[in-house]
Amino acid sequence: TSITEVITDKICDIDAGELPGGEEKPGSSDKPGGEEKPGSSDKPGGEEKPGSSEKPDGTEKPGDADKPNGSDKPNEQHPPCADWDDCYCKHFYDLTLILDESASIGNFRWSHEVVPFATEIVKSLHVGYSAVHVGLLLFADSRRDVVRFSDATRYDKSFLLQKIESLKGDYRNGKKTFIV
Repeated sequence: TSITEVITDKICDIDAGELPGGEEKPGSSDKPGGEEKPGSSDKPGGEEKPGSSEKPDGTEKPGDADKPNGSDKPNEQHPPCADWDDCYCKHFYDLTLILDESASIGNFRWSHEVVPFATEIVKSLHVGYSAVHVGLLLFADSRRDVVRFSDATRYDKSFLLQKIESLKGDYRNGKKTFIV
């Protein structure tokens, strides 16, 4: 699904370059809240004039920000990984998938949309002890912690996929959604 690719790209920081519009990556600048683009001081001629965040500074390729599925995207080069060597998301993250199992979802959408979506996300990640850890939380009128971060299986990809698959027959049809 295309939303899976978008979310995986964001989780995996696939572009790993400057963000369009002068946005700042968390932890990438020495000056929090500054107008400096991440990494711009390391590039020759990369100085930015105040107020010029809407215009490229010459270091970006024209049209890069306009092409969400540009040719340099790993999701076009690499399908979701079948094993660790095929994964393109090789950074360490703690990720919790929060799935809505309230009454508004229904059994059909749960088993044909929500569960397959979660499966595709996990397949696309480099899950492992020194890589991505995945938690799984369901919510409706109450919450269910299916995989907690205190559980050692949070970095076992095959276990996570089995747990997600088992949810197809475990839709509890919550009555309300209590989100604070």
